[in-house]
Amino acid sequence: MKKNIIFKVFAVILSILMVAASGLIVVQLSKMDVLPQSLFIPVVLIFVLICLIFILWINLMAKGVVSKVFAVIFVLLYTVSMGIGNFYLYKTDDFMQKVTDHKVGEVKNTVSIIVKDESKITKLSSLKGKKVGRLNNVDKVGTSKLLKAVKKEKGANYFDLEKYDGALSLVEALYNGDIDAMILNESYRGNITSVEEYEHFSTETRVVYSKSYYTTKKNDSLVVSDITKNPFTINFNNSFNEYVT
Repeated sequence: MKKNIIFKVFAVILSILMVAASGLIVVQLSKMDVLPQSLFIPVVLIFVLICLIFILWINLMAKGVVSKVFAVIFVLLYTVSMGIGNFYLYKTDDFMQKVTDHKVGEVKNTVSIIVKDESKITKLSSLKGKKVGRLNNVDKVGTSKLLKAVKKEKGANYFDLEKYDGALSLVEALYNGDIDAMILNESYRGNITSVEEYEHFSTETRVVYSKSYYTTKKNDSLVVSDITKNPFTINFNNSFNEYVT
């Protein structure tokens, strides 16, 4: 009788450790964002199912000595494997943060100052007093970060800013020579090159200055605050149409 009580207490403690180890590995996977949502949920459900099976086995179904021994061995192996997995996930997460200098799961955004390929402008210092186009209401965060970086390096009002309501208007101004350079979040480059007229945009232009920053998975910097007041872009049938409400 006394041995049964001891085993039951041991089984409960082992069950708690197993659940804790499984929970920690789920937290690590969620933090690192290494699995897509479509896989993450099934993986969590598998962990839950395994834990339930082992808890029922070691606490209720294991009656004989042999059954109890096997239950303890399997639960221990599972718990230890979860612990080792947690350790390696933690070390990987820590390593990635040190290497990339940002948290895993964040998104890198790059905002560039772009000129025509034949332009004599080769670097930031060449832009002094030049006309530089920017988007008026889209990607305000990214544009602001780039302008702050320019101000820090070269001082305020280093070049003249011209505002445009849409990316195509901005590119058109660059091609027509209305501006000397343009500010663009690199995430929009694909939208521009999807338009037949500017399909060679990447080879006909070059970057003379860029600024990178990190946001969470939801990239708030690319969101228009109010579509009833501010302009936005729609990618429809492989074209990049601009609308201003």
